[in-house]
Amino acid sequence: MNKGTEKVIIKETIRRDFGRYDNAESNEQILTFLVIDKIISDLIEQDIQPSVAIHYFDQWINLYISGDYKLEFSEDSREVTCNFMVNSKAEPNKHLLLSIEYINKLSFGRSIIESYINKIEDINQAESDENNEIQEHYLDLASKIWNYLMIFQIIGLYLEEQFTKCHEIINSVSMEIDENQLKLLILIISINVDIINGRGADFVEGLQIFQESNLKEDEFLDFKSVLYQIVGTYLEYRPNGIKGVLADKSLPDAEKFWFLFSMSLSPHLGNNANIMYHYLKLAENYLGGDIHNVVLLCEEYNEQGYWKDALHLIHKTEQKKGKNPFLDASKARTLIGANKYQEAFEVLDKVSEDINEENIDLMVMKGDCLITAGKRQEGIDILERVLEIKPDYADALVVLGIYNFMEVKNYRKALRYLLAAEKQGELLPEVYDILADIYEDLGLMKKSQEYRNEAISRLAVFD
Repeated sequence: MNKGTEKVIIKETIRRDFGRYDNAESNEQILTFLVIDKIISDLIEQDIQPSVAIHYFDQWINLYISGDYKLEFSEDSREVTCNFMVNSKAEPNKHLLLSIEYINKLSFGRSIIESYINKIEDINQAESDENNEIQEHYLDLASKIWNYLMIFQIIGLYLEEQFTKCHEIINSVSMEIDENQLKLLILIISINVDIINGRGADFVEGLQIFQESNLKEDEFLDFKSVLYQIVGTYLEYRPNGIKGVLADKSLPDAEKFWFLFSMSLSPHLGNNANIMYHYLKLAENYLGGDIHNVVLLCEEYNEQGYWKDALHLIHKTEQKKGKNPFLDASKARTLIGANKYQEAFEVLDKVSEDINEENIDLMVMKGDCLITAGKRQEGIDILERVLEIKPDYADALVVLGIYNFMEVKNYRKALRYLLAAEKQGELLPEVYDILADIYEDLGLMKKSQEYRNEAISRLAVFD
């Protein structure tokens, strides 16, 4: 066993006489920090490493979290003895560590509490008359020191998977803190514990509080998706973990859908196609009639190559809810993904009244389908109209570029469109390959090889 993981019990006694504004409670609060600080500071000097290695906490807080301690106070509350077991806790579950990564690289712990200790000493040493307001401020500082130690205890309990006790402390302790990052940390832990413990209503309430913290809608959805992925993956490997979330009647179906949909995207499941598909199918049970969720699910089915599932879901939804332009657009995308261009064109043709200058996505789809169905000029006219509305619209530029190369061998036009599309952002590997082919046909081999290499590089990223 190396020095960093050795378990040792350290005993330390500290005495502190009451200051001018102290009472028994405040003195015990201050002594608690001082004795733990004395022990941990000595451990740091001896280069004892914490078993809980969290890179964005400092070593003081890591040693505190990875240890167990017991305090004994004298009757007059002036002396404390602490028995501290170093590294009594194992390294926590990696997904629980990830779930509090939102305070990434923020160093706190002793540095925060130390400022309060200094303020307390300053007040006690200042020569002034007894003042109730000063005493109240003094006691408030002592209480804040205690609050921070309770916050660190909550972190430790959470990482130890003692979720019930963690929840009890969060709800029983009044933690008045000024640091926004610490408030955020406790809120995230509270939200995670609620979903792990099956308290869906409390979980949703915590999410609402988080959403009100000046987050934009897309930022909040990103946060929620990552939260579901990390905590969900933790539950994936726990008996009845995912089933417990789905069985929680206080958790709305809309949240169960987002939970399952997010899990289908989780990189923490090792990009296992079968597991991703499993979660997509489960998510179908919690759509709740929300047409936007249906479209979202269909798009992901298409992304994963399950176009039959997407079409089945669309047909099932149409039977229940009737025709819907959102579904028609999704159906067209699905049919295009399945190389059923004629059927896609027929769907788009039926909803032509919805294909206007406010929906250029549909315009591009229809133009692409028309070209593929042999109605080339009609398709080109639509795509060129898209570029009149939005000259840098990459999808339209790519379709026109490919058409000009593949069908009419107009290299100049093809290059103009495709290079304009490249300026808007990264292209698919196939498009880089087409650019390489164009330059090769033109005899520009150096340029052709450049784009061929780019295609190979992008293909590796996609794989």
